[in-house]
Amino acid sequence: MRNRSKKVVAQLKKATLDMLGEGPEAAQKMTRMINPQAAQRILAALREAHGGRLELGGPAEVPGVAKAERFVQPTIVVDPKKDSTLMTEEIFGPVLPVLTVSSCDEAISIVNGKEKPLAVYVFAPSPVVDHVMASTSSGAVVVGDVMMHKGNPELPFGGIGGSGMGRLHGISGFEEFSNLRAVMNRPLTMPSPMRLPVEPALAKVAWTYANLSPKFLRTMGRAGKVLALLALVFVARRIARWRSAI
Repeated sequence: MRNRSKKVVAQLKKATLDMLGEGPEAAQKMTRMINPQAAQRILAALREAHGGRLELGGPAEVPGVAKAERFVQPTIVVDPKKDSTLMTEEIFGPVLPVLTVSSCDEAISIVNGKEKPLAVYVFAPSPVVDHVMASTSSGAVVVGDVMMHKGNPELPFGGIGGSGMGRLHGISGFEEFSNLRAVMNRPLTMPSPMRLPVEPALAKVAWTYANLSPKFLRTMGRAGKVLALLALVFVARRIARWRSAI
């Protein structure tokens, strides 16, 4: 796994440098953090003793870029400590921590040991993808890519648990921000079986019917089930009247 990790990090570094360059070149192409506090929060996390290996970028000042410009370099940190700020807080900046694991199950264990994520991105064969989806919980799963689900209007976008509640996009967003009004219309000639308090006779019927053998019920058919239920209601009410007469 460690050799694969080195190959992945090397490709990530190459792709970043090909697209953005580094230092002043990257600063000309990249946008800035929303405010000085956001930039300082990320730079502070990079300056702490996170224990990781810096492969690209970092917290160093970039020549020609003023501190007030709120610029954070594209940064790759390999194997930071699991209790470091980089691994315990959401980054929301151009910093990618890379953890080396010995197996897929170890990666799953790390995911499940933290708050439920907004999305899980999986680059793996189908059996591994199925295993990851069955073993984790997240707002979304993207196979073979990252973040692209947010731009797909056909997919509901949102988190779960600590990553957020609710969904937006298309019909999911319409339903999320609509107030569905529940209307129940039933005839007044028959009492509702859901009303309270429940008649003891009907309660016994429900209990008896629920405890009938599923195999026996399957052999009865729909008409037989209705007749059996009516017979139970009749018997239960006759018994209740007999007891009240005594």
